[in-house]
Amino acid sequence: DSGPGAAAGPESQSDALLGVPVPPGRALVYVFRPSTFGPHLPIALLANGTPIGNTLAQTFYLIDAPPGLLRLASRAENTTELQLELEAGKRYFVIQEASMGVMSAITQLALVHPERGKEGVENSRLVRQVKL
Repeated sequence: DSGPGAAAGPESQSDALLGVPVPPGRALVYVFRPSTFGPHLPIALLANGTPIGNTLAQTFYLIDAPPGLLRLASRAENTTELQLELEAGKRYFVIQEASMGVMSAITQLALVHPERGKEGVENSRLVRQVKL
């Protein structure tokens, strides 16, 4: 069914989430894992020390956060942390990279340019939205 009540596919859901307005007094952080390496190897994602879930290949989280310091961490065979100073009204895009480690995946987090971030989110499916 492709009528008005049809379920949206992952691409249209990603596009819709890229277009949502940033809530007043908040920031939006998209954390995406574009790699197809280890598609079924979960990599833990933490915000300010609290686990918020796991990513798989080509998935993303949308985090609605207050302005100020946000500490993101990614945990696999190693743990990596990225600190962001969030400003109200802004969008941030963070890539969660995965590569082969000794026993499982090695992970890295990095802030990326919005164009690169939007492309990564468009090619990923939402795991869930999180409000901090």
